[in-house]
Amino acid sequence: FLEEFIADATHEVNTPISNILANIEMIKELNPEFKSSEEFRKVESSALRVSKLFRDLSFASLNHNYSREMENLQLDEVLLDRIEFFSTAMKSKDIEVVSRILPQTLYIDKEDLLRILDNILSNAVKHTKSNGKIEIELDSYLRVVNDGKIDDVKKVLEKFNRGSCEQGGFGLGLYMVKRISDFYKFKLEISSSDKKVEVKIFFSLD
Repeated sequence: FLEEFIADATHEVNTPISNILANIEMIKELNPEFKSSEEFRKVESSALRVSKLFRDLSFASLNHNYSREMENLQLDEVLLDRIEFFSTAMKSKDIEVVSRILPQTLYIDKEDLLRILDNILSNAVKHTKSNGKIEIELDSYLRVVNDGKIDDVKKVLEKFNRGSCEQGGFGLGLYMVKRISDFYKFKLEISSSDKKVEVKIFFSLD
């Protein structure tokens, strides 16, 4: 029943989400001054958040079987862009970001890469307390360390497993990271110790 509901829901919300995002872009073009408005950025961020949830649910309902457009992407540039995307949420919690990001090229479908980065960064921001710290490292691997604790790593990789009701979301984040990593034969490692959670992905880099 849940899978059928998700398939129907994603179909119904596709058009309104697309319209919202299209109109936001139009407003930005007609009113460039809005780009620097904190209120407008919050509206745009919320709309993009809804769009991400839609894409996550679509991924789940399609069982990760969809047409991929493979290309060489500058991994470091995409990562920096996604960090900037989450900067508003990080600033609202006064989170310090310590990063070491080296240039890397990756042959991958861009939507798959965005799902990996967005879900890992989203989890890190969500579980890091105010005035906390997130460490981000990109070399031949991506390593993200944040505050938190995972009691059972295997369970958080399961579909629709949120860990707790307080966490919110659909429990799809790390499930999708694992499925995409498996598809590309990336090595995914998740560990938790000393009130820290470390997510590490070893890519097949050129």
